[in-house]
Order: sequence, then C-alpha cells, then structure tokens
Amino acid sequence: MRTFVFGLAGIAMVIATTIGAGAAQAGQATGRGSGIPLSPEFAPKPYTVAAGDTIRLDFYNLEARDMDMKDVYLVALDGNIVLKYVGAVRVHGMTEREIEDAVLKALVPRFYLPGVIQVTAVVSEQREQEVTVQGQVNSPGLLKLRGNQMTVNRAITAARGFTSLAGQEIELKRMVDGKRVVIQLTRTQLESGEDPQLLADDEIMVKQGQVFFVNGEVNSGGQKAWQPGMTVGRALGLSNGMTAKGKLGHIMRPRKDDSGKVIKYEKIKGLKLETPIQPDDELVISRKWFG
Repeated sequence: MRTFVFGLAGIAMVIATTIGAGAAQAGQATGRGSGIPLSPEFAPKPYTVAAGDTIRLDFYNLEARDMDMKDVYLVALDGNIVLKYVGAVRVHGMTEREIEDAVLKALVPRFYLPGVIQVTAVVSEQREQEVTVQGQVNSPGLLKLRGNQMTVNRAITAARGFTSLAGQEIELKRMVDGKRVVIQLTRTQLESGEDPQLLADDEIMVKQGQVFFVNGEVNSGGQKAWQPGMTVGRALGLSNGMTAKGKLGHIMRPRKDDSGKVIKYEKIKGLKLETPIQPDDELVISRKWFG
C-alpha cells in the first residue's frame, strides 16, 4: 500500500494520480492560517447523506391534499427515503441540492406539471460516523461523531484533549482510492484555525513530543514534556518542587552518534535554576544527608 505524505503548507502540489473518484467532489478551500489551498483529499466537501441521516423536505405550491409531504425523512439502510406517490427515492451519496433534484424528478411530470412546485432539502440531523484518535490524547480509541464535531480539533476534544506529553506533530490519515494519504499538522496550526474536516474512518495520530526525565528527591518525578527554554527551575516546577531533603544534583546528558544511538552519558554538575535542560536529559535531584 502506497502512502503519500503532505504538510499543510505544501499540499497544494499534490500528485494528480492520487486524486480519484473518492475525492472528485472536493472543492478548493483555503486554510485560514496559512492562505495555502488544501489538498483536494482534505479540503472541505459538501455533506453527502447515507443511512441514518434525517432530511427535512419543504415543498412550495403543493396541492392541499399533499401538504403532508412536508416532513422529516429518515434515510433507510438501503439509502432510500419513501415519498408519497412514488415510494422509494434513492438519496445515498447525494448533497442537499442533489436530493432536491431527485425528489423533483420523481414527482414531475407524473404528479405535478413542470415549474409548479419547488423543493428544499435540508439535512436536519446527521448520522454518527466513526473516526479513530490515537497517540497522546487522554482517551484514545474509536469515536462516534456527528455534524460539526467532524473536525480534527473537535475529535481531539472528544478524546479528552492532549496529554501532557503531546508534541506539536499531528497526522491525519485517509484512504483515497485504495491509497493511504497523510496530512501533517501541528497544534499551532489547529490553534490558528486550520482545522481540517473529517470523513468516516479517518485516523488521527497525535505524536509524543520531546521529553526529559526528573528523578530523585522531587515530589512528582518521571518523564516530562520538553519545551524550548526548559531550565532546571522550570523542570522543578513541573515536578511540584523538591522534597524537604532535596538539593540540586546533576544532569545526565546522552551523547549520540549520527544514527541517534546513545554512545555515552555526560554528567553535568554545578547546576543553577537557570541551567538549560535539553531533550532526553535526566535531571537528578540529590538527597541532603544533613540539615
């Protein structure tokens, strides 16, 4: 299976062969933060109905005997709604405008003359759709969402938000014509308003950010999320401070080769609160034996 990966700022240059019938209805939308057109696979699309959706049909210039046709219709498992006089009308995969056309064609000219009636179709309640949110969220797994919940940001909110170890990188994965297409997002982009629309069976992966470790005489040690500007003082704040017997100790800093393999550890002493901490460092808070 081939996978195509795009960053949000560069996906206007999508290879045309990845765009098939499954993405043909995509429009050209613009990410509000970057001003760069989204890839057609991820651009906002008109909603298309399927089983479980509810549609409200309004008619204009109906005869009095047919006023009961103004009603709410549930899309059945076979993708049809049942309309007076004509019975089943296929609406699966249609937009609201396409449903209006289908209903008119079913009624005109058999039951109404051309140009007499008008139809308005509105999806009054959208069906639940399943998406998967994995990685650094507080409640990962399969989610059932509907309507305006179907965006990346709102799906992450439904998964109870980011964990403390969530990094900047987020992947949105979608199958398009048998090919897996991936869009690379960041939390900063989501916060600025770039929030791609989701489709059923999309997968969101929130990646872990860079980390460091705090051990020894602290009240809440362990793995911590590293951020630019991290210092010993900030690390102690994340660890709820030192215990009564704690004192500044040392940092164990890994040294890696070109492949990323740790080849040795450097022990850094003489710490101050403003001493910088790097990703993968281990801050060790020593124990005071006297005082």
